Amino acid sequence: MREEYLPIVCTEEGFNLCGELSFSNASVVLKKAKAHFDDIQVNSVTIDLSKLEKIDSAGIAVLLAWKRLSNIKNKKLHIINAQEQIVSLIKTNKLHSVLNIA
Repeated sequence: MREEYLPIVCTEEGFNLCGELSFSNASVVLKKAKAHFDDIQVNSVTIDLSKLEKIDSAGIAVLLAWKRLSNIKNKKLHIINAQEQIVSLIKTNKLHSVLNIA
C-alpha cells in the first residue's frame, strides 16, 4: 500500500498547506495537525495557504477545527497568504470574522 500524499507540512510555527484540501483528505490532514499542535512552542499558530490551490467545505471545516483547537490551547490562529478565491469562499460562508485571514 503506497503512502497517501498529504497537502500539509508541519513547521515550528504552524502549517503550510499546498495543493488541495478537500473531503478526500480532510480527516487525515486534521489528524496529522492535531498530533503536531502540542509541538508548536510559540503563542500563535500560522497557517500558510500560499500554495493551497483548492479548498471545499470539508477543508474549511478543518480550518474551523484548527481555530477551535488553537482556542483550547490558548494560542492565536493566523491564516496567511490565502488566494482570492479561497478568501471569497470563506467570506461567502460568513466565516471571515471567525477565521482571521491576513
